[in-house]
Amino acid sequence: MFEWLKLYRDLDMQYKTLELKKDICIEEINRWHSINDTRADLGKKHDFLSRVQQVDRIREELNELNERIERIERQKNKVLELINRFDGIEQKILRKKYIDDMTLQQIAYDLGYSEQYIRKKHAECIKRIDFINT
Repeated sequence: MFEWLKLYRDLDMQYKTLELKKDICIEEINRWHSINDTRADLGKKHDFLSRVQQVDRIREELNELNERIERIERQKNKVLELINRFDGIEQKILRKKYIDDMTLQQIAYDLGYSEQYIRKKHAECIKRIDFINT
C-alpha cells in the first residue's frame, strides 16, 4: 500500500479516537457542572471551587483535542487533494478503494462496470501515482 494511503488511514483512526475523547470530555463537564442534574454525580460530591477547577482543566483538555482534530483534518485533506488530482472514474475508484476501503469487486458493482475494467483502471491509476511519486 502507498505510504500516503497508510497515512490517511492512520490519521482517520486518530481522528475518530480524538472525537471519542472529545465526547468523553463534554460528558465529564456535564457531570461536574451541576449539582441538580441526575447525571451530575461528580458535582454533588465536591465544593464549588473544586467543580470550577475540574471543569476548567477539562476545558483546557478539550481545547487541545480540538486543535489536534483540526491538524489531523488538514493532513487528511492533503491526502484527499492527491486523490482529487484524478478525474471521473479514476478518482471514484481511488476514493472508494483507499478512503472507503472497498474491494475492486465492490467498486465494480457499485459503479456498474465490469470487475476487469475496474482492475485495469485501478492499475493505470497506480502507475500514474508511482510516476508522480518518483
